[in-house]
Amino acid sequence: MKKKGQFYLIAVVILIAIFLGVLIVNNSIKKSENPSIYDLEKEIKIEKGKVLDYIANNNLDSTNSLIVMTNFSNIYLDKIGDNKNSVFIIGDPSYIRLIGNVYSGFINYSFGNAKGGYMDGTFEEDFIPEADEILIDINGHNFSYNINSGQNIYYTIEHIYNDEVYIIR
Repeated sequence: MKKKGQFYLIAVVILIAIFLGVLIVNNSIKKSENPSIYDLEKEIKIEKGKVLDYIANNNLDSTNSLIVMTNFSNIYLDKIGDNKNSVFIIGDPSYIRLIGNVYSGFINYSFGNAKGGYMDGTFEEDFIPEADEILIDINGHNFSYNINSGQNIYYTIEHIYNDEVYIIR
């Protein structure tokens, strides 16, 4: 009779282990649903460095540098997708381009005397810098970028996920 009790005890322990295993796996799957925006951030940082190296190693002029950086920005805007607010600031002290997408809310800029904003969809706008700093406001989150000598690539991406705001830059 003791062996019969041991069998039932072992069966109950196994069933509890299976139940807890399923519960833990289910919870860990939900936790891994965090936005992949941080993986994208790592990728953009690496590729941004490669783009700037390419420009420097090939001694590209401002016009060709802007073409390369615009292509880079457009590739990542496609990867980012339409469901995030994003802006790329590219160029050099003589010429700056803003490229981005507004999914919800607004993206405003202030660049010397140039001020404006975007409310919906994609945008691309060029500036001759009047200042060495550009201010970006994405739905009330303010960011400042210095326009340095040489080529500049800055980006800000806002992703709203489960009522939480994630921002990379």
